[in-house]
Amino acid sequence: MHHRLCKLLQFRLGTLLLAVTLFGVWLGIQVNRANRQKRAVAAIEAARGNLQYDFQRDKTGNQIPSAEPPGPKWLRMLIGDNYFQKVTVVGFSTEFYGRRKELGLSKIDDDGLPIISSAR
Repeated sequence: MHHRLCKLLQFRLGTLLLAVTLFGVWLGIQVNRANRQKRAVAAIEAARGNLQYDFQRDKTGNQIPSAEPPGPKWLRMLIGDNYFQKVTVVGFSTEFYGRRKELGLSKIDDDGLPIISSAR
């Protein structure tokens, strides 16, 4: 029985390297997503936009008044909130839309946000 269990838990070095590589790719994707969201949030906030995150609304879209971000607080403080939450709603005030027209932007996209935030 003991020999059979040891044989089952045995694996090759190639298998270990494949598992580590797959984990590294997955982790890289997560870090990239969190960093992109962090930059987008900063640009939206610089343009005086409002944000709401996935944990702040229920499945039907109703706002949850005092929602707590997901994930352990100590880990969120260590690596940041962007790994645990996703922006789901972005809003801009009427003032923003007037400013957007002054700058000649016909739509709000990734290229337009830096222009708006630098033109304050």
